[in-house]
Amino acid sequence: MSPRISIIFKTIKYLAIGLAALTVALLCSWFFRADEPLKAEVAAVLARKTEVPISENLYPALWGFASDLTYEPHKVGQEILAAIQIASANDLEPTPKHEQYAKIVEKYQSAEDFKLADRSIQCGAKTPNCALHYRELAAKVAAETAVVAPYFSRYRALRDYPKFAETMPLTALSPNIKWYQLTWMSTLVDAQIAQDMIEPVKRANALRDLAGEMALWRRIAHDTDTLLAKLVALSVFGSKVRLASELLTLHPEIVSQHAQIMAEITKPLPPETASMTRALEGETRLFATVTRDIELGGPNAFNGAQTNVFERAFMRAGAYKPNATLNAHFNHTRAATDGTKQCGAKKLDAPTIKQLADFLYNPIGTIMSGISAPLYSTYTERSSDLLGYSRLVELQRQILVNKTPRQDVAQLLADSSVALFDSHTNQPMSWNAKTGEIFFAARSQDFRDQFGERVRVAVARD
Repeated sequence: MSPRISIIFKTIKYLAIGLAALTVALLCSWFFRADEPLKAEVAAVLARKTEVPISENLYPALWGFASDLTYEPHKVGQEILAAIQIASANDLEPTPKHEQYAKIVEKYQSAEDFKLADRSIQCGAKTPNCALHYRELAAKVAAETAVVAPYFSRYRALRDYPKFAETMPLTALSPNIKWYQLTWMSTLVDAQIAQDMIEPVKRANALRDLAGEMALWRRIAHDTDTLLAKLVALSVFGSKVRLASELLTLHPEIVSQHAQIMAEITKPLPPETASMTRALEGETRLFATVTRDIELGGPNAFNGAQTNVFERAFMRAGAYKPNATLNAHFNHTRAATDGTKQCGAKKLDAPTIKQLADFLYNPIGTIMSGISAPLYSTYTERSSDLLGYSRLVELQRQILVNKTPRQDVAQLLADSSVALFDSHTNQPMSWNAKTGEIFFAARSQDFRDQFGERVRVAVARD
């Protein structure tokens, strides 16, 4: 090999080595970059608190609902919440987890079993008609009702609280309200309403009961700051909307005989109640407890497994940046709420942060953000479908009370208020003259399971 060629090869080799070293240096400098500032929007969400007078707040009563009947549930709930706060404050220390909470719950525990004993009573998406379903299973409903009969007055008393505010900040390891107890009571109340509607003399009380139920769950859905409570409340409220529609179909005369209460029952869900914004901001606050614990090596990180000193050193060297992680998570939730504002017209993709630059900058946070961010658009689509469904049922009531003939339904829909438009397209609801149904196209899988491609209500009158 000639000296000239040898020099060229050596030059290329050194250039390659230099380029590789420069690349490594750049990657390391990117990896060791300081954490980015917390977005002002995120800081505002984290600082936000909701406070209401404790005596008016439904929240503690839900925590203490299943306590023995010799106790006052609201006071029990306050004790439980205080115990959770103490446990949460000590979770970063090697103390027994939620020991005081467990003792408080055991102290007040009721002997009654609120778990669903006979699942056949439940009205699922595939059940053709919930009202008729409950009537057909009257004997089973009576048996299940007898088990928790003393708690019905306590359950209905929940409606007396004018406000709902989750005054205790939860962490990833905090216990939750036992929603199954409340939803089970709600199911049994629906079954009682459906059966009482058979007898005209009982209808006024039954409809007032339904109106009270809808107000309770609408209040929780509107005021909650947590995603779990939002999903539960909207789901239960949706079952009430369905029952109201079925009762209108089975007993159309109630629109005139009980006009005022029916107008209250079919009042559409307000858009701000259907919105997932507050609940997803609550997810950001919950996620912040995880990012903080990962930074400090506490038990809220990695499913309760505490990190060791070497892992924390690696993270602090640059592998984990809490602000960047929290900002990315907030972006995911904001994308979903922006989708809601667009009436769900655009299906959002699952949020991911797979770009190489982000991974090199914040590897642990990037992985965590991707794992912890579900397809939030699933929830926004479902709530938007429920918003539209509640509008359909109000239109159903209007058509019945006005005795609108089949040939005039299309015009009534065209002239309807914007507040009764399709929640996805912001256009009037559609009309199928052949089947006598008003409808809109379902977006969520839940509503497709129940209705098929179209969320529909039969309203035709000849």
